Amino acid sequence: MKTYIDNDDKIIELWFTYNENPNSIIPPTIDSIIDEYRKLKYKVCLYHSGTEEITPITSALLISNLQQLADRENKEQYEELEM
Repeated sequence: MKTYIDNDDKIIELWFTYNENPNSIIPPTIDSIIDEYRKLKYKVCLYHSGTEEITPITSALLISNLQQLADRENKEQYEELEM
């Protein structure tokens, strides 16, 4: 597990490898870390690796984001024309 703490934005990130998957076996120390930072009003983020290849998943995410952006822009342009 890797931990990154951003004190300015009050965010703590806990990064797990696939073998450290927090959904299957949560190390006892994780609960205490989460509780400690939540009491300090930090946003706690848990990230863990999956089993799929990252390139096609990232590509699909980017395409989806671009499509949503294009749809939003088209809707805004259409609404401007109707006025």
